[in-house]
Amino acid sequence: MIEFVEEVLAIALALPLLVMTIHLVYVFRRWLISHATVRCVAQISAMLVAEEEPSDKEIRSLRIRFTKGIIHDAVNFISEYIYGRSLNRLSLIVEVCAVDYTPIFYGRFGEIATLIEAYPDHAIRYISRLDYPLSWYDVALLSQLMRRAGTPIAYTPLLISQNRNLQLIGLYLCEHFSIVDAEPHLQRLAGSEDSEISYIALLSLCSIRGDISTSQVGRALGGLLPYQRAAFLRHAVHACYSLRSCAHLLNKREGQLFLQRINSYKCRIVCN
Repeated sequence: MIEFVEEVLAIALALPLLVMTIHLVYVFRRWLISHATVRCVAQISAMLVAEEEPSDKEIRSLRIRFTKGIIHDAVNFISEYIYGRSLNRLSLIVEVCAVDYTPIFYGRFGEIATLIEAYPDHAIRYISRLDYPLSWYDVALLSQLMRRAGTPIAYTPLLISQNRNLQLIGLYLCEHFSIVDAEPHLQRLAGSEDSEISYIALLSLCSIRGDISTSQVGRALGGLLPYQRAAFLRHAVHACYSLRSCAHLLNKREGQLFLQRINSYKCRIVCN
């Protein structure tokens, strides 16, 4: 009887220690996951802002260092803060890492997507009532959804709208379909006080090979961050602009890089 009491007492005394140990292991595991996610975010972000596109080998190194779940969480976090061509590079990273990307975004606007599918004629009205800013990826998904649903879309009312989300939809359509008649609106939006709208308008203007010698374009480029200027430079090369047409926008180093890219083998094939 005494031995039984001593055994029960020992177990009772050990329980708090066991609970504390389990709690510490749980906290430590959560810390490890959080720390790994932070490192993953930092490495993916570095790839997004790098001057050159990351190689498949560099991207695959993420899978060596991090689990799929951590990469998924990092992509989810980063996607909230980027737009434009950075999303194309993020999509490349996701593809090479074989991470499921679509569900990350669908949860944010699943309700609006359902409404658009059910009532395509009212899609623009639903989007105009959103109380949060759409990312460029959101815009691409919704635009494609509206096309499939047969939503009647006129780009001009979108571009002249005061609603930021509608402006982004209009910009996406102009770039995706190379709507050259939209150039006056793109020139105006390039001068927008909203830095994201201005940046995307610049890239869209470049996509339709619009006039980039205007004062609006010059002022907009002057406000870009270095990695954005580098992205614009690459985009201008891919759109087959000549160095002479862009020289007034570039500093000496940028002019050299522009010429190097124009003279690259791939660029000569594309532009000729």
